[in-house]
Amino acid sequence: MNVAGACYIDADPARVWAGLMNPELLALCIPGCQQMEATGDGAYALKLKVGVGAVSGTYTGTVRIEDVDEPRSFRLAGEGKRPGATVSGSGLITITPEGGGTRLQVDGEAMVAGIIARVGQRLIGSAAHLLMDQFLHSAKAQFESQG
Repeated sequence: MNVAGACYIDADPARVWAGLMNPELLALCIPGCQQMEATGDGAYALKLKVGVGAVSGTYTGTVRIEDVDEPRSFRLAGEGKRPGATVSGSGLITITPEGGGTRLQVDGEAMVAGIIARVGQRLIGSAAHLLMDQFLHSAKAQFESQG
């Protein structure tokens, strides 16, 4: 399933780029991220606690920063598992100057397998969109609170 979203951030694009390349700040933007540890160049082990409908649970997995086109875009790709369920996805994150700030756009896709895939694509699609909105809201809050 495809998911997309965007938001305006009242911060300089260079600062948004640098922040999203910082694993500590990126972890604060990922919904439910409880732990994020570097495992290699642009790769991280994650522990997520998700509390959204059909995909609720604690997941362990990985996330990678790929296809970097500094300072315009990069791909965030990951996968996670919990008993009976696997989720994976990737999102192209685009940073564009807009007005005096930044437009942050995410175009992604998510895939599910296991028990949660049987729940129905509509419920899972709603959860994916909610998680996308949470990522964008968290990014906006992090950058705008830093002034």
